[in-house]
Amino acid sequence: MNSINYPERLIRGLSSKDDIDANGFVTTGAFMFGDISRVDGNLELSINWYDDEKSLEYIFEQKKDDESQKFKFGAAILKRQHIDGLICEHDDNYLSYERAPIENNKYHGNLLLKNTATKQYKKVISGFLAAHASKYDNK
Repeated sequence: MNSINYPERLIRGLSSKDDIDANGFVTTGAFMFGDISRVDGNLELSINWYDDEKSLEYIFEQKKDDESQKFKFGAAILKRQHIDGLICEHDDNYLSYERAPIENNKYHGNLLLKNTATKQYKKVISGFLAAHASKYDNK
């Protein structure tokens, strides 16, 4: 990617019952990229980098505007090596990632997908990410 030292894992909070199936497996719904293109031509999918155990705890501390738990369906944890392997295998610069801290969240980052990706390719990427993710509950 670039000179930033990225952690071995990333976390995606699960906020919808559609993000997991009846057996507790992570679904493609958890990894759907938005439709709004950034100035750099990428679509983004918000993640947190798994820097340490506090980064995982932070996911479960996040609240919605009404103070209810934001990620009440758990979290998906994905090894960065899977994403790196996909990037190397396809060598098309369609998929990448970044660290993008925001106010009150130093762990924040994004998975990035070129806005020129076809609908079918977006589905493939979302399916790949879901298939390689592990579900985590803090219960």
